[in-house]
Order: sequence, then structure tokens, then C-alpha cells
Amino acid sequence: MDKAGSDDHQQLRYYRGNEDEADTVAFADLNTDTPKIVANGGQGPLQVLYRHDRVIGLMNPLSFHSEIEIFTIFLDSGVVLHSVQHELGRMPSGVMEMGFCN
Repeated sequence: MDKAGSDDHQQLRYYRGNEDEADTVAFADLNTDTPKIVANGGQGPLQVLYRHDRVIGLMNPLSFHSEIEIFTIFLDSGVVLHSVQHELGRMPSGVMEMGFCN
């Protein structure tokens, strides 16, 4: 887990695969009401769904209209669960990934 700046601007990073820089994702400003996701393609806002001392649940409000993207961050262990649920035609589908924060 990386901590950038003060406690008000906590930042976590997780990597997919073999820690290839192309797959780097960071979460910034987790202790604020306006957290962000930062990736190689840019950054965007996240909505806080749940906040507890050790767990933060975030949703990407800019997902496609039939898609829900959720991140659950377990702060003590540095684990991030990423899930995407969507409908392809009329067929519900979903993907879940797990990563670790450095």
C-alpha cells in the first residue's frame, strides 16, 4: 500500500498480471468525499458506496449504461476486489478480479 501526501489524500495502487505498467491502477483521495481512480488512460471520479475503518466500497459512475463497476478495498490487507456486472443483450454477465496494493 502506498500513501501519498497527508492522511487526507491516501492513495492505493494495485497491479494486474505481472505488474506490467500498462495495467497500473491507482486510487487517490480515499479519505475524501470525492475519491478518484487513476489509470494509464486518465482519471475519473468514484462514488463512495460504503466506508468503514478497514473497508471502502466504491462505484464507477461513468460505467456504460448497462454496466456496474465496483471496487472493494480492504485497507488492512491491501486487497482490492474489482467486479463488473453487465447485460449482453438479455444475458446477465459478470467478472470479478482480485489484486493486491503495493
